[in-house]
Amino acid sequence: MKQQQDQDPTLEYKTEYNALLEREKKAEAYLNNESIPLDERMSWSQTYNDICKRLGWLLQQIGRYTPDEISFGFKSPIQGGLFVGVKPEEVIA
Repeated sequence: MKQQQDQDPTLEYKTEYNALLEREKKAEAYLNNESIPLDERMSWSQTYNDICKRLGWLLQQIGRYTPDEISFGFKSPIQGGLFVGVKPEEVIA
């Protein structure tokens, strides 16, 4: 793990981004769920905005990324899959 971090100084940002992206997608689905009363959904709109701001900040820190990485997350260069290690609920917005 240490060697991988030395090779990619943005690893921590990418890991957090992936976890937060998962949380953003769940929040978006919740906010668009018309079976939930509008006032209840809107009570979470600031949290959703904070998540989006943090995602933008993380992309600035990462620097180089593709449109697919923005939409679907970053792949681990070792595992070929998404980075793991941070649970979405542990990521603060």
